[in-house]
Amino acid sequence: TITKHRPTCQRHKDAYRLRKYAQGAADAASIDLWALARLRDSSALPLIAQLQRTKMLSPKILLKARALISDGRQLLLCWEKRHQFFLLPGGTLEPAEALKDCLGRELREELGRDFAIGPLLGCLEWHWQEGAQADQQLDFVFKVPVPARLLDGTLTAQEAHLRCQTVLLDELAYLPNVAPPGIAALVAQHSHQEGAYAFVSSKCT
Repeated sequence: TITKHRPTCQRHKDAYRLRKYAQGAADAASIDLWALARLRDSSALPLIAQLQRTKMLSPKILLKARALISDGRQLLLCWEKRHQFFLLPGGTLEPAEALKDCLGRELREELGRDFAIGPLLGCLEWHWQEGAQADQQLDFVFKVPVPARLLDGTLTAQEAHLRCQTVLLDELAYLPNVAPPGIAALVAQHSHQEGAYAFVSSKCT
């Protein structure tokens, strides 16, 4: 139920707009995707899932949870063999699934082990074009503590379309075929401002 009084703090304003949209009281143009990035806990997830189920949120707007697994010198990436690009471990949010639950599930499926999911570091917004269709993706990136010897090069992906690879953080900005392209910028922002929440938007043409 929507309260008759408009919320005052930004976080509540974001949730209020999403509820209005979910109930058909606002159109898609009124929903700022910054709202999704600013809602840093699970309170908005049932609303987002409702939008997905009712197809009020375009199915071409993808919501994903990703892991930043780094020891400060190296970073764990997955090479996606079918599309030929590097990405952070993680995957697509399912309806009514919490972001951290999604990431834990995806890491078990991809890497074959359980991980402690740390704090949310930021969000990567990615726009690209496929023919006449404009697509958009939001990757919510969480810090994941590095278990002993995880980055020694012996980790094997559990899914056939992936290959695990560690890269030096200093080389990340020069690595070709990284998706989304904003990964290096998010890592750089976080390293220069420890504890800061980063939002990076990028567009591929």
